[in-house]
Amino acid sequence: MRWRHDWQSKAKNAEIKLGETVVNPYRSRGAALKDGKLIRSTSDGYLIALEIDTGKLVWEKHVAEAEKYELMIMAPLVYEDLVISGIGISEYSVKGWIGAFRLSDGEPVWRFKTVPGEGEPGFDTWESAEDAPRGGGGIWVTPSLDADKGLLYVAVGNPAPDFFGGVRMGKNLYTAAMIVLDAKSGKLQWFRQFVAHDLHDWDLTVTNPLYSTGIGGVRRLVVSVAGKDGILRAIDRESHEPIYEVPLTTIANAEAEPTVEGVHTCPGVLGGFEWSSPAFSPTMNMLVAPTVDWCGVFKKADELRFIPGQQYMGGSFASDPIDKSGGWLTAVNASTGAIAWKYHSRRPMLASVTTTAADLILTGELTGDFLVLDAGEGNVLYRFNTGGPVTAGVITYAIGGKQYVGVMSGAAIRFWRTPPASSTVIVFSLP
Repeated sequence: MRWRHDWQSKAKNAEIKLGETVVNPYRSRGAALKDGKLIRSTSDGYLIALEIDTGKLVWEKHVAEAEKYELMIMAPLVYEDLVISGIGISEYSVKGWIGAFRLSDGEPVWRFKTVPGEGEPGFDTWESAEDAPRGGGGIWVTPSLDADKGLLYVAVGNPAPDFFGGVRMGKNLYTAAMIVLDAKSGKLQWFRQFVAHDLHDWDLTVTNPLYSTGIGGVRRLVVSVAGKDGILRAIDRESHEPIYEVPLTTIANAEAEPTVEGVHTCPGVLGGFEWSSPAFSPTMNMLVAPTVDWCGVFKKADELRFIPGQQYMGGSFASDPIDKSGGWLTAVNASTGAIAWKYHSRRPMLASVTTTAADLILTGELTGDFLVLDAGEGNVLYRFNTGGPVTAGVITYAIGGKQYVGVMSGAAIRFWRTPPASSTVIVFSLP
């Protein structure tokens, strides 16, 4: 170990609870690196910068109200002299936002609200005669960055309450939408909503891959968009028009609203894309996407209740038995959306996917297996059990001409019903 930094929570309530789960005060999905600084968020609402060589604290800045459940989950992104970060968790009637802060000292520069306030564009898409809290629009994952044009492609979460739409009639902008912001000013450039008036908790949950590909003999700039509704989409970044939509999980009763009696719908709350993005292979002109197939019953509450500090769902969801769940790794032609091959796992596929120049696919399973597949046919070439569920990053890098692969395994939240295992980093090397 070269150094260690321990953050002591400064929240008024040192333990922040999500349901019955106590949030680790250092919980987030990763860090950003630039100019000798490591930047990350804390679950008590701070952005901090550390010296990358020593771990010494350079600055700390209180930017979110954690006591009000403004929880910073996404890994920060650095663009020039700005740190981009925002808040996730839509289920506590929190109104989401994403903002920029100075890399040098953490001072705020701009902020964009994903749930508009009164008098702001989009506010009229939240019509209601009832005086009930409305919120959502949490941002779970790091935006994509078009560094040449200075544009952020931001995936936005669901509205709240999740299953009870009567207190938020309308499209509920900018929830379940991709918004495109000027990275330096935070001004909205364009957007496209994919699940208007979402009633099934179908967030956009993954970072949107940006790529270029040939379509009809013309080179086009494309953004790939996916979420918990199980559909992979491609959008032209210049014309903003859709190119294709491809369902990658089971879809059934998707238009049926939850009722008090309950409606069986696919995907379920834990279905579709969860948090790992499709990976783009330029050599194969292919997107490779991990997904979850898990349906269930959505129920609307007979009476809407809001209790501060508790999840504000407006109903409930019951997943099908675990033996009815599964996962897919699907290879899709990046130009047309045609499916090239599918790999089926008996458990949901949650781990990140990495493609390589040797046309290999690196990923993992909840079973604990690290997998290497052939990108051309989807055949498994190598399998190694890590001892714990693989739900996080899989990366490859080289040092001194030798290639390595790093795999994270071990931790998985209770939703996925896996046996406990310690968080572990396993590094492989190639000859």
